[in-house]
Amino acid sequence: MKIPHEITILVDSREKCPLLFPAILRYADQGGTIHAVHLKTARAALEVGDYCIQGYPLCGVVERKGSVREVCSNLLTGDRRRATSAFLRLGTSQVPVLLLDFHIQDFFPDDPAEAVNACNALGRLLDLPGKCGKAVHVVAAGGCKSAGSRRKLGAFVATLLLRALEWHDAPD
Repeated sequence: MKIPHEITILVDSREKCPLLFPAILRYADQGGTIHAVHLKTARAALEVGDYCIQGYPLCGVVERKGSVREVCSNLLTGDRRRATSAFLRLGTSQVPVLLLDFHIQDFFPDDPAEAVNACNALGRLLDLPGKCGKAVHVVAAGGCKSAGSRRKLGAFVATLLLRALEWHDAPD
């Protein structure tokens, strides 16, 4: 596949603190050739996930969760049905990715009251890939809050989406 010189990454309009993306991404294709890919972003109400490449909405999709509190809110409250449905739609992607943008240790708080919710949320989160019938790539990012770390995580997500595009166009 020919690597595009420019891509637009669609960012879900409901993302409260979206990742930042470099203007130019150095991308190594599967053959090891380095490409300078110009990145643009556009906000849109995405049907699946929080990030994808424009024109390839189901090739690679990244669903980002920013905290254990968000996971608990999604999976342990009245929002559970909607959040589960959204996660199941993630399974329609060829390369579905769940990006945990927080420290994994946050699932194991010292406060026993918080630990119950975190433990339940983690269990439900781990059950979701089995419900969607597809392996989901889970990436733990470690809490990228500063602009610099959100831009580096954005570069990682762009790289991942470009690789999904290569896999999508690769002959079987």
